[in-house]
Amino acid sequence: MKIKYPVVLLLIISTFGSLCRADLDSLLVSVTAEEIKNNSAPSMENKIVLDKPVTVEKSTNYLTIQDLLPALKYEIEKRYQINGNLRIFPLRSWNGVALQSTVWKLEITKAPSLSLSSKVLVGFQLTSEGKTIGEWQIPLRCEIWSDVLVTRQLLNRGSAVSKRDFEVKNMDVLRFPNTLVDTGLDLLEYELVQTVSEGQPLLLRDIAAKPLIRKGQVVEVVASEGQMYISMKGQALEDGIRDAFISIRNINSRKNIQAQVIDDSKVKVYF
Repeated sequence: MKIKYPVVLLLIISTFGSLCRADLDSLLVSVTAEEIKNNSAPSMENKIVLDKPVTVEKSTNYLTIQDLLPALKYEIEKRYQINGNLRIFPLRSWNGVALQSTVWKLEITKAPSLSLSSKVLVGFQLTSEGKTIGEWQIPLRCEIWSDVLVTRQLLNRGSAVSKRDFEVKNMDVLRFPNTLVDTGLDLLEYELVQTVSEGQPLLLRDIAAKPLIRKGQVVEVVASEGQMYISMKGQALEDGIRDAFISIRNINSRKNIQAQVIDDSKVKVYF
């Protein structure tokens, strides 16, 4: 009896091992056959491509204040017909904007109507691909650098002026509230109507056209019509610049007439 129990247990373990091995072999053979029947099992890579297509977002163009300033400068120059070198500086930060295109346009919507000053508030609108992106306002400090006539020495009222009395300096003309004299103006036809200190820019209000004819001066009075030509003497009753009409008294008849200044000694009467 002691010998039989171990023999039976050994037979049971041997039989169970054979059955497990047979089942595993059958399973492996089944899977291999299924794969062969369906050619191949679908790969994970093919599933990603077919079921979840990848979309690439359109790259954006971020517009900063440094991108904006050249466009603002161009529009301001065009608006005010700037003669000189315009410089603009933002007095407040601008956060910028993201665009879906590199093509955009700036248009000024608000600005001083008459002239540009050293500090202005400018409104502008941005558009891209026919769509309005937005509108903003930004305060700017402006400078216009141009050649200016500056006195070499003190010039007194009533003095005749010439280019020798001045030197040309490049200055910010917006610093001066009054209009400056253009460097190309022929100063020989002008005189000072107020004293100008040394080192000061010459303003338009500082000069006036020099009279060709002075009050009390005896002048030649001429008149013509067709082949008829008349000449007589007259006395100027007021100062007169070139092409101006002034009052002249006929020395013989003592009558007053209106005549146009032709040069520094002649006036013309029109019938």
